[in-house]
Amino acid sequence: MRVGKRKLLTAGILSAAVVMITANPALADIGPTYSTDSNPGAGAYFYSSGDEVKVCDLKLDGLRARATLYADQNGIPAIDFNPVGYVDDTTTNGACVTKSINVAERSPVYIRVCRYNSSTGASTNCRNSSTGTA
Repeated sequence: MRVGKRKLLTAGILSAAVVMITANPALADIGPTYSTDSNPGAGAYFYSSGDEVKVCDLKLDGLRARATLYADQNGIPAIDFNPVGYVDDTTTNGACVTKSINVAERSPVYIRVCRYNSSTGASTNCRNSSTGTA
């Protein structure tokens, strides 16, 4: 049976349209993002798969590393970001801690990484990441 070029082209276009409509939107991870000190004491990542935030204490100086996850869950990108959770690396030993923080799918997110003094509650050397997508 002979199939015309026009029918093959039409079938190809329809197949491509179905794939485009049903494909998942791209998810965007973040990181690494480092604290602003010259020899960074903290680093953080966001992994869209599982909404995981990873924070790493990079110096053995008694300070913690803290990553706060901000998300826009109202659909207005870059205007209405709110903190939705944080992760502390309380070990202060150069290790990393990962925590899952639930965020609505496709929400724009960013992380803020800081060096954190648990006895005073003071955050220093903070830096915001670029924006990713949950």
